[in-house]
Amino acid sequence: KQLKKVITKFYPCVELKVVFKRGLSLGNLFKFKDVLPFECKSGVIYYTKCKKCGPSAAYLGKTKNTVYERFYGSNGHLNARTKNSALHLHISETGDPECEFDFKDTEILGRCSHDLRLRYMESIMLKLGGGQ
Repeated sequence: KQLKKVITKFYPCVELKVVFKRGLSLGNLFKFKDVLPFECKSGVIYYTKCKKCGPSAAYLGKTKNTVYERFYGSNGHLNARTKNSALHLHISETGDPECEFDFKDTEILGRCSHDLRLRYMESIMLKLGGGQ
């Protein structure tokens, strides 16, 4: 009350409203939502690179499916039956047995639940240099 009186005395045109903020509570200390494992995340922009060649042989892509499905599904990057994958193409073009892409080294650069926004995000990230 004293603060309000002082403010009103020196600044009569200001209407001071005091709002109390909640302090520390038990609910603030714990996460109640489960965190999804990396493999189960969907609607993502991902970045992966060759273990041997590094960023010079990197790939940036998007998927509405889970990350695991994108890499190991029926048309996935690391599925042995997939013939038109950019990752398989790099490995076959180099012919180097040390060239490989490890799923665990894949990074998620962004997430979005809408496909059109995901496409925009992917193209912007590609223009900006794609995860490097």
